[in-house]
Amino acid sequence: MIEIKMKRLVKFPPSIQPPTAEELLKNLPWLQNADKQIEFIKYRAKLLYFDYGDIVVHQGEQPRGIHLIVSGMVRLHGVKPALGTSSKGLEIDDEEDDDIPTDKDGPTFTDYRSSGAIIGELNCLTQQRMEVTVTCETVAQTCYISIDDLFEAFDVFSEYPSLEYKIWLALGIRTAVTIMLEDITYQGWAYNSICAYLVRSYIVDIEKNNKFDLYDGTVEDAFLVYGSAEDVQSQKQYDAPCYISKTTHQVLGLANINKVLVVGAGMRHFDECNGGPCPQHSSPSKSASKSARYTESYSASQMEIHTVDTTFSKLTQPSSMLFPRMEGGRLQTSTSIANVKLF
Repeated sequence: MIEIKMKRLVKFPPSIQPPTAEELLKNLPWLQNADKQIEFIKYRAKLLYFDYGDIVVHQGEQPRGIHLIVSGMVRLHGVKPALGTSSKGLEIDDEEDDDIPTDKDGPTFTDYRSSGAIIGELNCLTQQRMEVTVTCETVAQTCYISIDDLFEAFDVFSEYPSLEYKIWLALGIRTAVTIMLEDITYQGWAYNSICAYLVRSYIVDIEKNNKFDLYDGTVEDAFLVYGSAEDVQSQKQYDAPCYISKTTHQVLGLANINKVLVVGAGMRHFDECNGGPCPQHSSPSKSASKSARYTESYSASQMEIHTVDTTFSKLTQPSSMLFPRMEGGRLQTSTSIANVKLF
């Protein structure tokens, strides 16, 4: 028996190959099952290398792009994002307010991120200054997508489901999961149950001073994930992130950007749609402009956008991108992930 165990230890691999940048891109909630979008991003993204102690993002600077951590660990320190509202519930307007976020703007926090985490996607969407400083705790590698390339992708992939909409939906689902876990109403709900429940959700964009009807028989739950809104009847103000009470039947958008995650009532599971626009599950509404009542199917494993599933059984397929080797003990500063050679 001892000899058998020793043989097993000898055959056991000394290390397990980490996921590549391409594999991590394919597992992003807003890029899954979108081959054309993945190819577009892959040929414009770059692999950046950072040493211990290097600063990836400075607090207060304008967003320059999205960082997807491929390997290593980083530390985030700063204030939590205001999500379109100030601490007093007032709207933030970048055109009039040039204040740089500092630790004095609210309670600070420190957190850590590793492989699969995304940094800067919300700031790129809203073009708000970065609220945190990101420092490398180890040697790190990130897949960097510049904000110009991201906006170009928004223009290219503007048809349903648009890339911008899918990013908002992924952010909205993540925010709603946090709200539900902290709400006493959903105290008995398991995490997986919450994720499965939010599969039926979609994002509604409410423009400033526009009204939108809620809980009209087609809505099960609603969460304000960005911006501010007001109950037209009671004049109660909601500031993101929060749950919108079922006594609220119509809301008025107060901020420049107002995003509501709506969970449809009585909607069947979206697997039968086969990933495409389904007339039964996606009927645009004239009540909200731009991204009105779009639906998007997400499985429970796709809900956590900051932690990409790195189960090694999913990483058995060969990839056209692997980490470039070190030459002379030094790493190059950046390279396109589409041009990395296969070793």
